[in-house]
Amino acid sequence: MVPFIDLVNHSSKANVQYDQDEETKAVILKLKAGKVIEKGEELFINYGADKSASEMLFSYGFVEKTTL
Repeated sequence: MVPFIDLVNHSSKANVQYDQDEETKAVILKLKAGKVIEKGEELFINYGADKSASEMLFSYGFVEKTTL
């Protein structure tokens, strides 16, 4: 991941998602459909819904409480 995306916290209930433009390689944060983000609200991405608790711990150093 690029340094900017590293600043966005993880949540299984993410309110934004990211994508990378194949031509420019720019990373774009996109609002999730149907989600209104209020001024000052923290942005969250999902680091990997398909990753196991052990993968999350090894890759990112944490495990969500819901997976314990």
